[in-house]
Amino acid sequence: MFTFINPNANIICIILLIIVIAPIAKSPPNLESWLFKLTKTKLSVLCIIKGAIPNAKTGFIVFISIFKYFFLTILILGLLISVVGIGYVVAVIKTTPSLDVNAIYNLNQPSMLYDDQGNFIDDLPSTEIRYIISYDEMPQNLINAYISIEDERFMTHGGIDIKRILGAAARDVMVILGKQNGIHGASTITQQLIKNTILSSEAASESNPLDRINRKIKEIVLAVKLDKQVSKEEIIRTYLNTIPLSGHIYGVEAASRYFFAKNAKDLTLLECAYIAGITQAPTTYSAYNTSSSNYPNGYINRTKTVLSKMLEL
Repeated sequence: MFTFINPNANIICIILLIIVIAPIAKSPPNLESWLFKLTKTKLSVLCIIKGAIPNAKTGFIVFISIFKYFFLTILILGLLISVVGIGYVVAVIKTTPSLDVNAIYNLNQPSMLYDDQGNFIDDLPSTEIRYIISYDEMPQNLINAYISIEDERFMTHGGIDIKRILGAAARDVMVILGKQNGIHGASTITQQLIKNTILSSEAASESNPLDRINRKIKEIVLAVKLDKQVSKEEIIRTYLNTIPLSGHIYGVEAASRYFFAKNAKDLTLLECAYIAGITQAPTTYSAYNTSSSNYPNGYINRTKTVLSKMLEL
């Protein structure tokens, strides 16, 4: 029985024995020859133990030293990057504007013309066509359609969805590696509301990825604050009155009149699913966009996706 001075020697011997013996075991010779080679192997392994061949020992020590320095370098770089990253996030948070709840209610609506009898004549031209409606005027199917396709944990999260953020990050890594197509978003309905109102000017002026990161950080901070101050019903109501849904059309009421010539409260289940579906890409999924390369399958398949998500919800 051998006694090793180096405590790691047993592990080293086992590794080297496997490396040397494995080829022999694949096509073993006669017993005497095999034992002879095994004995030579064990003696060779012992050469790296303290007191054996100096060159082998020195080479092993150098290898361990290089490995330690490499590991420490990676660790230090990781810590430095983390510190810089945290510092950057803190700096952006300090520049985040204070939450003005009234700002999410400050929405443009078109001016309307009436005759002397009070009868509606027409809307005056405007860059945004929007008709603000109450929560009670929004059909439950429409609300469920939006929650299912845009933010399935809307009623339970605190403004941001950590699980969705991690999932989107993992999928985006797959996109970068070429395993999937398309970058996946992770914004909740609350975050989208912040983007469409308080941070709308900042979102419109983004010119590079860093600007988008800065806005996302502020968006997260404000979304968490808003979720604490405003009810879920008020958030979803305001959100459904703000979202762009095709050209100058904003909000579900204007979209309902534009696509189906009816008020939102009268929408059918299928119509609710269609409007919720086009939110991701209003121009691409618009039923009026007959020039789309995927027309009409694009908006039809998208509507089916929303209905499937509603069924899961």
